[in-house]
Amino acid sequence: MTDQPQSGGWLAPGTPVDLTNCEREPIHLPGSIQPRGVLLAVSEPDMVVRQVSRNLVDVVGTAWDDALGRPLTEVLGTTAAQAVARSARAFGDLRERNPFELVLDRDGAPVPVDAILHRAVHPGPSGAEPGLASTLVVELEPAYGPRPFSFPNTYQAVRGTISELNRASDLQELYDITAAAVRTLTGFDRVMVYRYDADYNGEVVAEAKLP
Repeated sequence: MTDQPQSGGWLAPGTPVDLTNCEREPIHLPGSIQPRGVLLAVSEPDMVVRQVSRNLVDVVGTAWDDALGRPLTEVLGTTAAQAVARSARAFGDLRERNPFELVLDRDGAPVPVDAILHRAVHPGPSGAEPGLASTLVVELEPAYGPRPFSFPNTYQAVRGTISELNRASDLQELYDITAAAVRTLTGFDRVMVYRYDADYNGEVVAEAKLP
């Protein structure tokens, strides 16, 4: 896999576009990825890189053709690869743990990235034992913004809050959850939720503050 358009209907950069181009474009078979991130397809359970986007060097520092056929530990580094493996082996839906933070070691310099995992299950190769095989798709994107207010941390917190809001049994519980969540996300010492009447008179209906 590369990050460049391949044959089979994709247009080369600079090619004029009209409706006939659009009707021929195989949008169900994407042949490229967003250039800000990289993608690796890793076989399980041996965790060997089988496919990779051509821009791997931009984030990881390893050329794509050098990564093919190598263990993930040699491509991402032992610590980062072990973190990927732990997340992949954990019980439950991978989507519940996405995204998560990794720190790559690029020539001795730490490179924080946000990682997302997907798993594709497919028939095993011919000649192998009967059963299903799986491929772990690893997406890596350079992390921006100061920690702990990174995208993974904020996303996980917001998703957890939405789950709590959906379980609220009445308006008061909804107010309380909202106040606590906003204080957690912002780090403010005190958060209040106001309710206003038709004349814009407000009353505090929920409050979350430091003890």
